[in-house]
Amino acid sequence: MDFQQNVISPETNCLNSSASNRYKDVIETVFSRLNDHLLKLMDNMLISIEENLLVQANKKQTDKENKKYLERSKIFHKNKDNLKNTFFIHLNNALTTSQLNSEIDNTKQTLVDQEEMDEMVAI
Repeated sequence: MDFQQNVISPETNCLNSSASNRYKDVIETVFSRLNDHLLKLMDNMLISIEENLLVQANKKQTDKENKKYLERSKIFHKNKDNLKNTFFIHLNNALTTSQLNSEIDNTKQTLVDQEEMDEMVAI
């Protein structure tokens, strides 16, 4: 591996463009796979909740209890897509904000101060 690829430039205080692009590609891949996997899990969870509400409605002895669970089931069914969308919007906003904060922190980091670099070069 070429040492220069992973060196943080003292002038720009950021990773070499090649290394930075590779890290961005990895982050985007992880981000995409995370969303895909969580979407499947969320769908399964919402289906399970809906099924359990219907099971509970069928188990109830009185019509009043049965109607209450059926009404809850209808409300849940009506709002489950909104629930899923809201979850992913907030999750992706949080991840994007976290990623941006991480990139800002990375631009502030350097491996060696300019003065130390000058001293090492002089030696």
